[in-house]
Amino acid sequence: MNQTILRFHFRTDGSLPPQQTITISPPKGTLFNGVKNGLCREEDPMVLSRLFPTPLISGVTRMPEWVSCTVVGPDEVVLRNTEPILGGRPLMSGPVFEFFVKNVTNPEETP
Repeated sequence: MNQTILRFHFRTDGSLPPQQTITISPPKGTLFNGVKNGLCREEDPMVLSRLFPTPLISGVTRMPEWVSCTVVGPDEVVLRNTEPILGGRPLMSGPVFEFFVKNVTNPEETP
């Protein structure tokens, strides 16, 4: 099966405090493979962004560098606010954030 890059856009209803996570599970048949060491990507997100058309949603912004993206397994991606608990910055609610996961396998047929 061919592998592709997925672009995600998301917005939270509340802020994501330091050391907290967001877990993403794909639909049946989709597999997250990521790149070495469980990373979602290895290139600068601006390079990957150029592979996609301009988002139809206005105000899309790049995810801050202090929010990590890790492929935990073929059916789980975890976003983590890596800031320290004491004095760390939250991921603010409101903006629409963009991130990418490489080497994703889609099902051959729509379920």
